[in-house]
Amino acid sequence: MDKPIPKRERNIQTLKSIGKIAGVLAALCLVILIIIEISRASISEASLSFATIDRGTIETTISASGNVQSTSELIINSPISSRIVDVYCKNGDSITAGTRLLQLDLKDAESEYQKLLDEKEIKQQQLLQQRLNDETMLANMHTNIEISEMEFKRLQSELLNEQHLDSIGSGTTEKVRQCEMAVTTARLKLEQSRQQLQREKEIRLSNRRVSELQYNIFIEQLEASRKRLADAQMPAPQNGTITFINNSKGAQVAAGSHIATLADLSSFKISAKLGENLADNLATGKDVIVKIGKETLTGKISNVEAKSEGGNIAFDISLDEPSHPKLRYGMRVDVYILHRIREDVLRIKNGNYYKGAGEYAFFVKEGEKIVRRKVQLGNSNYDYVEVVAGLDEGCQVVLNDMENYNSRKEIKLK
Repeated sequence: MDKPIPKRERNIQTLKSIGKIAGVLAALCLVILIIIEISRASISEASLSFATIDRGTIETTISASGNVQSTSELIINSPISSRIVDVYCKNGDSITAGTRLLQLDLKDAESEYQKLLDEKEIKQQQLLQQRLNDETMLANMHTNIEISEMEFKRLQSELLNEQHLDSIGSGTTEKVRQCEMAVTTARLKLEQSRQQLQREKEIRLSNRRVSELQYNIFIEQLEASRKRLADAQMPAPQNGTITFINNSKGAQVAAGSHIATLADLSSFKISAKLGENLADNLATGKDVIVKIGKETLTGKISNVEAKSEGGNIAFDISLDEPSHPKLRYGMRVDVYILHRIREDVLRIKNGNYYKGAGEYAFFVKEGEKIVRRKVQLGNSNYDYVEVVAGLDEGCQVVLNDMENYNSRKEIKLK
């Protein structure tokens, strides 16, 4: 019968087994690390992309981000405070002038317009009554003046008769003085009536002008209400493509709120932004290059906003080919503002590695190996970057992402 193995011996055997396994794993890790290190110590030359340092001219640029926008874009606002009942169009629809975009609740607007139409009738009748009253009053005053003129002429005749009788001794001086006083009084009253008539004409003419002016202002309000009601039918004011529309049925909209945007997508411009610290480089008329994939478009800065928003200055670019087939509304593009020309400088092909002027680390080909160097780069354009120091003309520089080799100073080529 076998004797049981003591517990102490079993523990020793277990520890020996664990030690052997750990040793094997450590050896395996060491082999893997050696393999990785050997693979890192060399790299296939065919897998690398090289750029050769040459000497030439650089038109230095300042890069910015931009969006393709329509050169003709119409913002359509709600003419009234209302509620969206129905929507007839959607984003991307190409429509003609007069096409109804959506339906607003027009009950309040129609009620207001009808009320103004009724008020118009009342005001027209008031103007008519005022004119008739004026004509009647002035006609009565004319009649009274004619009566006063006839009375004045009668008194003048009596005065002449009394003066004649007095001259032949048949009349009296007292009678003549009475007639003269009556004539003078009648003349003063007649003159007063004429002046009163003239003043009354001026007053009534002024009142009528005020009433007519008030009526004309009211008619303008009525026309504005009619136009609001017509605009509230939401017809498209011109041909174009819908780039935005509020399609929330039942939503409340305030007067003046953005309802839709209609754009002409046959011609485009670029709306761009640049950090305010670089704003001195923005000026209307400056040449600009716009990159769309591999396509290059040219243009000029046409407008620069006066104020900064969010630390950026907005500006517009007019393109030499505003209808280029690669342009799409809302597309993001790279913008390069031509800054200055530097001639006979060392330069390297531009790429994703470039993040602005400063110090970089590149692997440079030296015979059968590539060696890590510190390089000082300057300004750039969309094709080239200026080499300030660290490289010579003819050097071949690796443009691949070499982040996995940051710890190595040189790598063999195979």
